[in-house]
Amino acid sequence: MSGEEAPRYVGQGSFPGWATNDRILLRDGNSLYSVRPDGSGLADLGKAEGDLFGPPNGQILALGHLGPPPSIELVATDGSGSLGTLTTGRSAGWSPDGSKLAVYRDDGERTLVIVDIETRAEVALVSTSYEEDSRLPVCWSPDSQWVAFSVAELTDLARNERFSDGGGWDLYVARADGSEVRRLVGTPRWEYGCPWTPDGTRIIFAQGGPPEKDDGY
Repeated sequence: MSGEEAPRYVGQGSFPGWATNDRILLRDGNSLYSVRPDGSGLADLGKAEGDLFGPPNGQILALGHLGPPPSIELVATDGSGSLGTLTTGRSAGWSPDGSKLAVYRDDGERTLVIVDIETRAEVALVSTSYEEDSRLPVCWSPDSQWVAFSVAELTDLARNERFSDGGGWDLYVARADGSEVRRLVGTPRWEYGCPWTPDGTRIIFAQGGPPEKDDGY
């Protein structure tokens, strides 16, 4: 960070990122690799057709495959091999403690599912009739107990309760175990984004017009 150390070549690829403190992720076309910061230990992690989701614990990477149907594979970042397909759908992000993955599944509607990495157990939280192939952000609370997200109309699957929209996307939160879903903000405008403050007491969001008619935030 001081600028005094000379740059070091570690491998060929694009969009590098940290997998752990001692591994770097590299893309080369559709291929994914990890390598140590000194350039040693190059490991082939397989094909990266779709999105990849860096792990909070640094050990396991979620790789998105386009399908059909779209699926998510777990891969060890040290190159020791695949841990198999976790589930079908498109990932929306790891919980901060690395124990769960939020997944959007296309099953006629868009269903938000929480998958436990160890047990592979799934909890379906809500469904929404938003367009096919859309991927909306899901933001985990710092304690990994809640998720926040912005969607239009949705159904709370545990209680079969329908929430009508307020004219656009509204901001919701749900417990990761499916026991509670509630709308935080619903207005005729559109609520976007959902990052939590570090203490988990507030959520930051932007408010504006529809994406195709952006009128400021």
